[in-house]
Amino acid sequence: MSVISHLMLLSLGLLTLANMPRTTGSEADRAGEIVLAVLDENQEKSYLQKSDAVAEPKIPPTAPAIASDPPPAIDFQIDMQKKLTGPAPIEFNERASDLTGNTIGRNSETPYELSEEDLKLIEADQKLVRNRKPKGSETTISVFGSGDLTGRRFVFLIDRSKSMGEQGLGVLKQARIELSKAIDTLENHHFFQIVVYHNSTGTIGKRELLPATTENKQRVPNFLQSLLAFGGTNHERGLYSAITYRPDVIVMMTDGGSPDLNDGQLKAIKKSARNTQIHTIQFGLGTARDTNHFLERLSQITAGTYRYIDVRNWRKK
Repeated sequence: MSVISHLMLLSLGLLTLANMPRTTGSEADRAGEIVLAVLDENQEKSYLQKSDAVAEPKIPPTAPAIASDPPPAIDFQIDMQKKLTGPAPIEFNERASDLTGNTIGRNSETPYELSEEDLKLIEADQKLVRNRKPKGSETTISVFGSGDLTGRRFVFLIDRSKSMGEQGLGVLKQARIELSKAIDTLENHHFFQIVVYHNSTGTIGKRELLPATTENKQRVPNFLQSLLAFGGTNHERGLYSAITYRPDVIVMMTDGGSPDLNDGQLKAIKKSARNTQIHTIQFGLGTARDTNHFLERLSQITAGTYRYIDVRNWRKK
């Protein structure tokens, strides 16, 4: 009964509180207390004091929510080295080596050493330069009374078409005598080559300049003696073949038969010849009929000379 009576009194107290008038939002908040009474076995009422209340356990304050935490300060200090573009600077290594294994050092007396392959390439280039560099003094020769032809490197260009042979002007036979005489005056440090042409070209031996040794000089008469004159004429092909040897002097011997070379072809030949002088000798019967022959114009633009020869003078002899 005691428990039931206690519960009834507690319910009555709660009901009383629920029916009490409440203040509106405009009124001041009022303080209030709850009074609890207890009936004992003899139905006597007694009131509970504040000291009789059991202290509730203290709950430690909870940490503030993470969302309410202020954001941490951001350090905007940036390493200036990282702001630079490109690779990082390379530290010098006293014993660094290059790709070929050659030592490179700050205090090295020879900062770089060439490999064997580099040395071979340099030696080959130097040898090529030495071979191209003129050696010895120049010489002066004359062919068919052409006058003074001065240089160290000579190319004799001869037309071997049908009109230049025995069935024509008979120039090849006379050329054998003239060229042998002129080449004999060359010294060992001079060079020469004979280029013969009609529709194609030919030379003495390999297509290169020959040193004027006794052996090479003796090859000239036999070479010219073996030539046969036939076919047409291609002056342009013969000239370009002679220019490839880069001589100081080209002596061109032909009857100048058609096809002639026009001004455009002559300008192209002059550009290719560079500093090579081209001297032209034209053969014919009787006096020259063309006073502005392409052979004469060719010699003029290349700082050479032009000469016309009437072959009837040979036949008289």
